[in-house]
Amino acid sequence: MGELGLKRTTRFAAALGAGTGLILLNGVGFATENLQNLCWAALASSIALAGLTWAMAAGISAPLPELLQIRTPRRPLSAGGIALAVAGMLALSHASSLALARAGLLEGGALARFDGLLAAASGGELLWAAFALAVAPALAEETLFRGLLLGRFAARLGAARGLLLSSLLFGAIHLDFGQGLAALVLGLYLGTLTLRTGSIHAAVLCHGVNNLAAIFAAYFRT
Repeated sequence: MGELGLKRTTRFAAALGAGTGLILLNGVGFATENLQNLCWAALASSIALAGLTWAMAAGISAPLPELLQIRTPRRPLSAGGIALAVAGMLALSHASSLALARAGLLEGGALARFDGLLAAASGGELLWAAFALAVAPALAEETLFRGLLLGRFAARLGAARGLLLSSLLFGAIHLDFGQGLAALVLGLYLGTLTLRTGSIHAAVLCHGVNNLAAIFAAYFRT
């Protein structure tokens, strides 16, 4: 086997391992009734996503900041634009959750279980959850879905198809129907924001703030 073949085999094995690990870790996270276990599963899932991103990006001959869209935004948002983008994300997330709840698609699902675990968390557990369930997933998921995948799909299929396909994959990775539908809608929003700015910076911020808002809302609800 030549050097190129070895590199491709290594990348494939790394991608397969990371992808399989991600599915298993998500399954553990959805099934757990313990917040600590949920946080560890979520953090490990984010690490697996980062590994998957690396494995997929390793064989593409392009500068990493360009490939993952972590470069300085080509069309940066103003301070007011950033505030509006975050507010739009929060409003869309809230509206999606309400619509799914009224349709009965959240009953007994992952989101309802997460809310119950977070409502009973202590102060220290809340900070740990903020990192493991909000910050780490926002960084890992945006780098893969809006950075690498959206960029590659859009270049090959066009912006609209790339946006839809990357958002569908983002929804599917959550392995829960109700949460997956919400993720699909939010993925379309975050992808549009990435296409608009030419970078994932704003999408990471919106994603992280939305996750943090959901965590603290669940905690202070009781």
